[in-house]
Amino acid sequence: MVASEPMVDEPVAMAWDGKMYVAQMDNNMQTVAADWEDEPYIQIKLLDDLGGDGKMDKSIVFIDSLLLLWMTDL
Repeated sequence: MVASEPMVDEPVAMAWDGKMYVAQMDNNMQTVAADWEDEPYIQIKLLDDLGGDGKMDKSIVFIDSLLLLWMTDL
């Protein structure tokens, strides 16, 4: 395992360029009524392996408060 909670919470996508970028969607559709659907709750976290052992040691919020738009919203 490279990273786990509390560094990332509810990850949905990842990209790698020597550092790891993880998109997390906290509170994504937690209810049938789709509460929080219009709230900017998505974050991109930047994880870094400072020790060179293949396990992420540091996590910072790279981009905060993103909003998920569906094709019908465009």
